[in-house]
Amino acid sequence: MARKGGIDQHLLEALTRSYTLRARLFHVKVRERAVDRLIAEINAIKSEALKWDLNGLGITTPAFKRVSAIGCSPHLVFAHPEVLCRRPHLIAYYRNIATISNKGMSQVLFSTSRYESGSAKTIPAADCSRLCHML
Repeated sequence: MARKGGIDQHLLEALTRSYTLRARLFHVKVRERAVDRLIAEINAIKSEALKWDLNGLGITTPAFKRVSAIGCSPHLVFAHPEVLCRRPHLIAYYRNIATISNKGMSQVLFSTSRYESGSAKTIPAADCSRLCHML
């Protein structure tokens, strides 16, 4: 078998095909879920008004400082109860950032599908807090 840089050429080709297919699937799913619109909506939120109770939200101080140090608004990375209570459909954005599947969310906490789809327009504040802590 031909080897390139210590890696079997057939294995390298198989891995390339596999990751190319994964990337295509990822982009198809991103388009289907309109993640670009969720990102645009998240970017439009004014984060200055949000109060961050790091302990209550399960966010470590070093993680919060790291996000702030790179000039990123914290609400782009960390879920905030005020954001989710006002816009429950944005659970999809944070769930995807945390790479938690719908099924995983249902198993660990509760199903968020009705909020993500927009069929449920309101969510109890306690559920928002639980979601933020988990995410």
